[in-house]
Amino acid sequence: MVNSTTPENKHKTLKFFLSAIGLLLCFVLIFSCFSRLLVHPEDDRSYSMIKGFYEEEKGSLDAVFIGSSTSYADWNQLVAWHEYGITAYTFTSPAQPLFAAEYMCKEARKTQPDALYIFNLMTMVEYFEKDQFFGFHALVDYMPLSLNRLQLSKALCDNMGYDYSENLEYFIPLVRYHDQWENFDGAQFHKKTDGVKGTAHYGKFLRNTRDLSGTFYSTDKTLAFKDENKVIEKCVNSLLDYLKKENVNALFLTAPTTGKDKKIYQYINTAEEMAKEAGFPVLDFQNQSFLENEMGIDIRRDFYNTSHFNIHGNLKSTKYLSEYLIKNYGFKNKRNDKSYKAGKSWDKAYTNYIKYLRPFALEPEYTLKTEKGFFCPKIYSQTAPDGSVTLRWGEAEGADGYAVYRKDGDKVPYQKIAEGEMPSCSYAEKPEKGKTYTYLVIAYKGEGENRTWSSYYSYGASVKL
Repeated sequence: MVNSTTPENKHKTLKFFLSAIGLLLCFVLIFSCFSRLLVHPEDDRSYSMIKGFYEEEKGSLDAVFIGSSTSYADWNQLVAWHEYGITAYTFTSPAQPLFAAEYMCKEARKTQPDALYIFNLMTMVEYFEKDQFFGFHALVDYMPLSLNRLQLSKALCDNMGYDYSENLEYFIPLVRYHDQWENFDGAQFHKKTDGVKGTAHYGKFLRNTRDLSGTFYSTDKTLAFKDENKVIEKCVNSLLDYLKKENVNALFLTAPTTGKDKKIYQYINTAEEMAKEAGFPVLDFQNQSFLENEMGIDIRRDFYNTSHFNIHGNLKSTKYLSEYLIKNYGFKNKRNDKSYKAGKSWDKAYTNYIKYLRPFALEPEYTLKTEKGFFCPKIYSQTAPDGSVTLRWGEAEGADGYAVYRKDGDKVPYQKIAEGEMPSCSYAEKPEKGKTYTYLVIAYKGEGENRTWSSYYSYGASVKL
C-alpha cells in the first residue's frame, strides 16, 4: 500500500494540482481570446468609446464622462480639445445603465486615477425602460477580461433578474457569437477604432432636427424610492460611498430629455439631492430655462430626437461645459504644453473629425464663436428661368452683416461664397446647372478677432438646377 503522506507523494500531489491550475488558466485565457475573435462590433461608437479608452496614455486625461448615449450627445471631446485644450474622454455606450457607473469608474481609474469623473444621472432611465439587452453587450463585450468586468456583468444581470442561461453570454462571448465562425474572414484580427476617439458623428446626430417646444418637462419635485425601486437608491448610495472612500474627484450632471414618465424625472431629482448631500456638485440640464438662458440651447432646433442633442446643441453644450470645467476645476490648455505628448493623437483625431462636421456645420459654430441668443432666421430660395438663384432671409437683430455658404452635395463641405452687410437680407447668383445646391446664411456682429456669429437655420435652402 502506497503511503500518500510521505514527502515525495506530497510533492507529487502539489505538483499535480499546480499543473492542473496552470492548465486551467491557460485554457481560460485561450478560450477568452478565441471568443473575442468572434465578437463583431455591432455599433462602432461603442467599440471606439470602450475599446478606444484603453488606447489613451496613462494619466493623460483631465476628465472621464461615464454614462449613456445622452453623455456623448452632450459632450464633443475633440472640439473641446481643439478650442480649449481639454482632454475629457467619453467612456460611455448606448443604453449604459446607472448600475454600471461604479464599475466603470473603477475600470477607468486603473489608468486615469487623478481625472475628474463626470456621471450622467439620466442613465437611470434605462432601469425603467428595461430594454437593455443591446446596452449590456455594447458595454461589456469590448472591455478586457478582468475581475471588475466579471463583477460588472454580474451586477447588470442581477439587477435585470436574468437567469443562468441568460447570464452566460455576458461572461463568455462565444455563447452569443459562435455563429460568427461561418463569416470569419480574418478581419477580426485587425479591428480598428473610428479614428475620432468615438466622438459622435452618426447620421441622425449630424442631419436631424426635432422641435421639442411644448413637450419639454422640467420639475423641482422629488420622489422617494420605494418597493422595487429601492434598488436604485442602493445603487446610488454604493456609488457615492465608493467615491468618498476613494476620494474620487466627481461631478454629477443630468442630461436633457423629454417624453419620459414624469415620475422618472422626480426620481432623478432625488438622486441629485443624494449627490449634493454627499458633497458632490450637480449640474441639472433637465431645465428649459437653464438650457435657453445659460447654454443658449434652442429647444426647437438643437435636438435630433426626444433624448439627444444634435450637432448644434452638442456644440453649445460643449462650450458651456468646457468653460465650467476651466472655471471650477482649473483645467489648463494642454495644446499650449509642448511636453504633452498625448496631444498628437488628439490633434490627429480632430483633423479626422472635422471632415465629418464640415458638410453639416459651419466653421464659426464648431470653433465655438457663436453668441448665445443671437439667431439668423430661416432662408428661402427662388429660382429664375435663366437659372439664377435669389436667397432671402429675415433680419437678425443686432447683426452687422451676413455670410452666405453653399455646397453642391450631401457629403461635401460648405464653402463661403459671400460676406458683407447685405442690408436687404438677400443674395443672388447664377451657379452651374445640373447640380443640387444647399445654401446657409449666418449673421455676425463686430469685426476681426472680436467678431461673433449667430446660430442659424441648419437645414438651409435647397435648390435643384
